[in-house]
Amino acid sequence: SRDDFGGGGRSVGGYRRDPSDTADVDVSRVEELLEERAGLRASRDYEGADAVRDDLAKMGVAVYDREQTWVVDQRYGGGGGDRTRDFGPTGHDYKYVGLPE
Repeated sequence: SRDDFGGGGRSVGGYRRDPSDTADVDVSRVEELLEERAGLRASRDYEGADAVRDDLAKMGVAVYDREQTWVVDQRYGGGGGDRTRDFGPTGHDYKYVGLPE
């Protein structure tokens, strides 16, 4: 049924599943991890939140923070080794550019 695979619908941790995504996934586990990740982000534990995001990726789940959506994406997870990106000590891929003086 649609509820078993979370085809759209409820928001968990501020995130909603992309309504076009009907791929088979353990939705309860994804929602549990999203709740955990939301709590870690709220407490500013970004390293922990990134670890949960990586666990989701291993399940084949891509999380889009800006859009606050998630989707099963076959490019993630499913064997094939570690596909996480290492952004080094900053934990991100952008530079801080100060305000103009």
